[in-house]
Amino acid sequence: MHKPLFLILLLTVLTSPALSQTLSGKVTDLSTGSPLHYAHIACPETGEGTITDEGGNFTLIVKDITKARTLIASFVGYQTMMKTVKDAQLVFALSPDTTTLKSIEITSPDPDALIRLALRKIPDNHGGQRLLTCFYRMVTKNQDKYIQVSEASFELNQFPLHYNQVKVLKAREAEDDKAFNGVGMGIGTPVASARSTDITMRADDSFLGEKNRKKYNFFYEGILQRGDVEVHEISFDQKNIKDALYKGRLYLHTGSLAFVAVEYELSPKGIAYLKFGNAAQRAAMKLLDIDINILVQRLTLTYRRFGDKWYLDHVVRDEHVRVKSKRYNFDVPVAERGEFLVTRIDTTFRRAFAEEELTKSGFIESAADTSKSFWQDYNTIPSQIDYNAIAREIESRNGYASVKTALRNRMKNFPKDPAIRADCVLTYYHSRGLFNGTALVKHKGKVILHKGYGYADRELKIMNDTSTVFRIGSIAKTFTSRIIWQLEQEGLLKYSDSVQRFVPWYPHNGITIHHLLTHSSGIPNFMAQAAFIDSIRHPFTIEELIRNFGLEKPTFAPGSEFKYSNTGYTLLALIAEKASGKTFAELFTEKITVPLRLNNTSFARQHPAQAKGYWNGVPEPAYAIGNTAGAGAVSATAADLLKWDEAHNDPRLAVLFVPRTWYHDWGSHYGYGWNIDKYQFWASKKHTIHYHGGTDFGFKSMLARQPDQNNLVVLLNNTGEFPLFDITDLVLNILN
Repeated sequence: MHKPLFLILLLTVLTSPALSQTLSGKVTDLSTGSPLHYAHIACPETGEGTITDEGGNFTLIVKDITKARTLIASFVGYQTMMKTVKDAQLVFALSPDTTTLKSIEITSPDPDALIRLALRKIPDNHGGQRLLTCFYRMVTKNQDKYIQVSEASFELNQFPLHYNQVKVLKAREAEDDKAFNGVGMGIGTPVASARSTDITMRADDSFLGEKNRKKYNFFYEGILQRGDVEVHEISFDQKNIKDALYKGRLYLHTGSLAFVAVEYELSPKGIAYLKFGNAAQRAAMKLLDIDINILVQRLTLTYRRFGDKWYLDHVVRDEHVRVKSKRYNFDVPVAERGEFLVTRIDTTFRRAFAEEELTKSGFIESAADTSKSFWQDYNTIPSQIDYNAIAREIESRNGYASVKTALRNRMKNFPKDPAIRADCVLTYYHSRGLFNGTALVKHKGKVILHKGYGYADRELKIMNDTSTVFRIGSIAKTFTSRIIWQLEQEGLLKYSDSVQRFVPWYPHNGITIHHLLTHSSGIPNFMAQAAFIDSIRHPFTIEELIRNFGLEKPTFAPGSEFKYSNTGYTLLALIAEKASGKTFAELFTEKITVPLRLNNTSFARQHPAQAKGYWNGVPEPAYAIGNTAGAGAVSATAADLLKWDEAHNDPRLAVLFVPRTWYHDWGSHYGYGWNIDKYQFWASKKHTIHYHGGTDFGFKSMLARQPDQNNLVVLLNNTGEFPLFDITDLVLNILN
């Protein structure tokens, strides 16, 4: 992060094979010498720009210095100043603007008429193709303690017909897993919120839309100077109606009526009627006994003129909420600030992003990377908030990184025997409350560890052991893909078949079995729907699940992107039923458990020897297990998963492990029901690792197989979240 280390900042040239150059400086008030925070610095020749930090400092990376000639500094209430990039001292001392702020209007314009005209003129003032390079930072605090921080640099492609394509260039995040007693709140979606904030891109859906505008009173306040332009100032507030709406101010350019700035926040008149999130989120919170009250929600949007158009430039979003739960025993006040800055505008870019650009560049680096050079090639939002220090503190609180580091140091003194070393790893994590379940490790074809750790049932004091059964969550997808493969071998279906061949009433064309297997169908996840969550305790047939919850329109063209979808695998289970004329339960028994002798593996039922699931320290909510058919709903022992691993040595099954799509969240390719690792495990640098994880309320699991050495790691946990990738990585390192 940039710190105020200099009083007079000099032009700095970084040695680089490209023509990029880093320009640094400071913006102050001429009369007082005080630094100006959020002053804007722009290079009009290249479209690059940034803002100043709390100390008035800025750093701007200009990619092509041969095109850059000037820098312009602007700040609301001050006269704009220009300097050449060759100026030895890029210190901008701005003079307060003495222009009369408001002129006397004999007849005030009609504010609603001005807004309607401004909305009609959006295509003239704000339209056209552009590639925006953006930076986002979000920081969340619980009183004085940081509990989340994230940063992302990405490109936002607003080429006509392909608006809002996102290509993540680099990103990192750290979140305190213990801030809500272990309940993951998933606060913030930086890229998504930056993509949807621009009023000029979604005017019809905003509070300025034709229908919503009727709910507000607008007042014309006059003309004032904002930066180097005159603007109409219009204030607004919601009418006295029972709805949670906004109050704020609009600033429209007096000449073109372009949006120059928008400021709005929740109105005190309606905040009592506010509901958090969408219907699905509220249903999930009700199920989990979590209550979220929004206290403050405030946004400020500013636009920047480049050429003859105005573009979204800077967004600041503040939200204060209170998160409470009696079930999980927490009451946490949370303050969140998100900032979004356009650091470069390119109006010459005239194409859509290709699929490989969207997928391969989306991998999120680890928050553990807190090197000073992380953002050295990127323009960022300058701040005296030290991301690296915050991330290290959060990671230390979580304990995952520190536990892994401490264990690596201890492993130097462990016996060389891989069985003992693997057991020491599991025992170490169990002793710190980070693993509770059963583990199985195979080394070069021989089981070297098969052992239980902790309680299967705390109340009855029953211990986990080698016969304990666990729900395995999404590992069940490997079973579904195997059943589909068998039906394909029998000629009952083809991977290229459309969904409609077997489910003619399915409304969306162009989706094939291949798309469903590879999560490239675009079908939304029905398990996130409010209606499904409200009905989760009611058992449905697989066809009822699809008819009631699985008919949502795909979010992208089939085959164009990757989006993990449980719905796709439930639809595969229905296709299997239609293709075979048998129920999925019958297929599971006929093609999986009986021929492979998986005596302790079952579909959609509670096994007598099954562990009790605990989620955040208390027994998990009850639900109808079969409602996740195809995507989950399978229970098994570690011993049965060993048999399952060995059942994949058939060369014909290689089709399941061919990389077909890129799963950027996990840094792996995805085949048919299996991840093929690239980034998660150190062993993947030299070996191929096939794996799948699974989450099911109180159960979390991992199955990772290394075919070339006949190695296997199975981790089955019944106390919810645990560092499954860290443990698997350490054990694979032992085996290799």
